[in-house]
Amino acid sequence: MDHAPPAPLLNVFLAEDDNVQLTVLRHVIGNIDGLNLSGIARDGKQAVDWLLQAADGNEPLPDVVLCDVNMPIMDGFDVLAAAKSNPRLKSIPFVMLTTSSDDADIERAYVYGAASYMNKAFSVNELAESLRRFTDYWLVAKYRPESVVEFIQDAEVEIAASVEISDSDHMLRILNAFVIEDDPVQVKLIESAIGELSMIRHVGTSRDGDAGLAELHALANSADRPNLVLCDIQLPGRNGVEVLRELRSNSNYRFTPIVMLTASREDEYVVQCYDAGATTLLHKPVEIGELTAVVRMLGRYWTDKGIRVPWS
Repeated sequence: MDHAPPAPLLNVFLAEDDNVQLTVLRHVIGNIDGLNLSGIARDGKQAVDWLLQAADGNEPLPDVVLCDVNMPIMDGFDVLAAAKSNPRLKSIPFVMLTTSSDDADIERAYVYGAASYMNKAFSVNELAESLRRFTDYWLVAKYRPESVVEFIQDAEVEIAASVEISDSDHMLRILNAFVIEDDPVQVKLIESAIGELSMIRHVGTSRDGDAGLAELHALANSADRPNLVLCDIQLPGRNGVEVLRELRSNSNYRFTPIVMLTASREDEYVVQCYDAGATTLLHKPVEIGELTAVVRMLGRYWTDKGIRVPWS
């Protein structure tokens, strides 16, 4: 059955100065369903000027920014810092693009507020594969289709048909997942979903914010240290946003992907979560199959060999 990705498209702004890389990126983006290239900048200053125009309503506000690290006039870190200081831009996910694998650059990107750090692949096929996974991840996180299961299955069929790379080639990291959720039904759903995923290992669950923080601190120096946290917003004790802020102030969890879970669709919660340093925010599903698909896509994205992370 044909199943189109959800509308609207994911609007992507691209900042890249290298002619060859720009040509490749434009070609790959143009051939991926769900991505719409809404703007291009050839140097850091152009990128900042365009983004400020978007913040003022004179250009389409992007859903995601792909930003090269090494650009003339202003580098990618300067662009990222400028965006994060603007109230209308600071919640937009930035994915930094580079050929560098320098840990200092990776750490700097996350300190400045990057959502992810992606290596530019030398192979067009590898780049296409990473960007397809990237697209699936952000489409699910932002729009959450009515039936995530069908969307993900069709997306994976499309990926497999275009690029023959097995899952095992990408599962270079196992994610230790920790859950903070007080609703017993949701806990059961989340734990069941995690149990079906080979790239994610469940290392603990807590039913309130204070207890969750205590357990995360206790696990920080162990082999079971979580490198993926799923946290409900509405919790007894400290709420999810307070938990998120404390984790981001702790060196052990400063860069850990933290997915906030909520049944609310109020913009206020979205802004609070991203301001406090959330990796993404997901609406809690009712069906276990949908939740499994969402968490699996998160796992595929964060275990993709093209995605650089500062945690082990």
